[in-house]
Amino acid sequence: MTHHYVLPWPPSKNRLHRAIARGRYASIILSSEARDYYAAVRCCVGSKAENLSSRLAVAVYLHAPTRRAYDLDGRVVGLLDALEAACVFQDDNQIDLLVVHRCEVIKGGKAVVHITEVPND
Repeated sequence: MTHHYVLPWPPSKNRLHRAIARGRYASIILSSEARDYYAAVRCCVGSKAENLSSRLAVAVYLHAPTRRAYDLDGRVVGLLDALEAACVFQDDNQIDLLVVHRCEVIKGGKAVVHITEVPND
């Protein structure tokens, strides 16, 4: 079975976390941009969250909002973490196959995700 999601353009992995200084130590927390993205993904997924527990194959189609250069891998990290937080699957270590496509520019940007459960042999 394949599950399809149309999600907002994901933030770069460099913008997902922030360090907060606390005396001699720093804590790493989710940035406000990442928290906003996670909330947007939860809204997009809504009641379609499956909490899949099987092995998965994931295809991601990234439609950037501008022609500005970007790294494919830098966008996928936050996207998969947000899907995990939205209970689409239990852990991103379930993914056996990950394919990322750079697609045409679309105003506002978006990410289209297809998740297929891989049968256990």
